[in-house]
Amino acid sequence: MANFTFTRVRDIMRRVIGRRNETDDLSTNNEFQTYIGEFIRDLMPQEIKNFQNFDIYDFNTVNNFEQYTFNSDNSNDTTLGDGSDLDGNIFDVIGPIAFSDETLMNWFTDPGLFHSRWGFDTDVDPVPTAQPTDILFHNDRFTLKPRPDDAYRIRIFGCKINFDETDASGADTIQASSGNDIPENYWGRYVAYGASLDYMYDFGYDFDRIQVVEKRYKHYKALVHGRTFNMFKSNTAIQRF
Repeated sequence: MANFTFTRVRDIMRRVIGRRNETDDLSTNNEFQTYIGEFIRDLMPQEIKNFQNFDIYDFNTVNNFEQYTFNSDNSNDTTLGDGSDLDGNIFDVIGPIAFSDETLMNWFTDPGLFHSRWGFDTDVDPVPTAQPTDILFHNDRFTLKPRPDDAYRIRIFGCKINFDETDASGADTIQASSGNDIPENYWGRYVAYGASLDYMYDFGYDFDRIQVVEKRYKHYKALVHGRTFNMFKSNTAIQRF
């Protein structure tokens, strides 16, 4: 199946919103690409958790340091270690399944529960270190306990966000972190109609016209949802009783 190109998405947008003049400052290819890219990057991950976007967020610990920043490259700051994903991926949602090397960790998002278990190390000198068994994720920061005594690979299951395509007006194909496994014939139209709706709302289009576009948009969104659901269903264990 041929790739669904950015050019094709922009052409669909022009027909949907009735802005076919590419020389108009408000409907240039770059302007449309900005709407497409913002939809893919910011809005699509909030609506669709594609099967292909589920992956493992990982980072390495540093001896005697327990706090690491989520999605921030701190490789030059030894007080934080490398809190960014080792493969350069940016994640939207992570947890609650996490491993320290091959050991399953206890996942916390409530600082009160976490520190009621571990305290704050304020009166302990030296602070005991070992392989971490518990992890707190709060305010875009990980806290590991016990404090690491070595370099451990922390792996956390999560969902990646799509790549930023706002400046990809010259790109040949839609390239999101979901990959080309999503059939372009309806994934591309979902993006085209979603970006069109954002444009129409921003420019004050007639509400009746917006409703017509929104109805078709919901159809394409349901197709993408359906594919992800079917992928999960095919990986669900068969009940035996």
